Amino acid sequence: MPHARTALFASVLWLCSPVPDGGQAQTLDLSLTDPEAIAAQCGGDPNAGAPHFEALCSACHATEAGAESTGPNLHAVYGRAPGSLEGYDFTPAMDAWAEGSTIWERESLHAFLSDPAGHVPGMSGGGAVTDTVVRTDLMTWLRVNTTPPPPAPEDVVVPEEVLAMEGDRAYGEYLWGECAGCHVVSGEGISQYSEGLDRDAFIRALFEYRARARPNQTMQNVAGNLGDAEIAALAAHFEEIRP
Repeated sequence: MPHARTALFASVLWLCSPVPDGGQAQTLDLSLTDPEAIAAQCGGDPNAGAPHFEALCSACHATEAGAESTGPNLHAVYGRAPGSLEGYDFTPAMDAWAEGSTIWERESLHAFLSDPAGHVPGMSGGGAVTDTVVRTDLMTWLRVNTTPPPPAPEDVVVPEEVLAMEGDRAYGEYLWGECAGCHVVSGEGISQYSEGLDRDAFIRALFEYRARARPNQTMQNVAGNLGDAEIAALAAHFEEIRP
């Protein structure tokens, strides 16, 4: 199910730590794949969360990619829009609630798990997880065990139609205003720019950042909020200004 996009380049997504007094706020860094790094950022204990998931969630939810379950599969749930899992028949109540939602992340999961029926009236299944520590450990386990690792750059596919797309240069120039804070254009070239990068390589690079195949959090966030037409527009402007 489609959901409203946030501001083009500003996306602050809170992760797993308790709300509101669970310590320092964290960003949803889906590029993290090391379990210890994820657990440290989430603030919970995944080992403690494992039996909580088994007792409270596993009867309805699978976490392995492609596995069948009576409830929605939770593989790659972090960063996914509620009610958007392809092939799953959500209830009308969930569909209605999901229309006004953003993504599954720190705040939305804490709020939902603390009172599922309060968010989706008539919802069947598990009850509320009211204990903050239990909820945080459960969410930490879920985050560690359901986020797929990023692909290798060579595995990222750029559709030929995108490479062939004629981007709107004026729009690309407008979008570049958000890039100019780091990539300054001067008589000497473009700062923080790889020499020899042409238009197609520029598009490929943004696709790789969007897929988290390149390890730069800022660029991942930027590219993650760009559609294909916006990438083509930026590439058209880049082709005009590159050395």
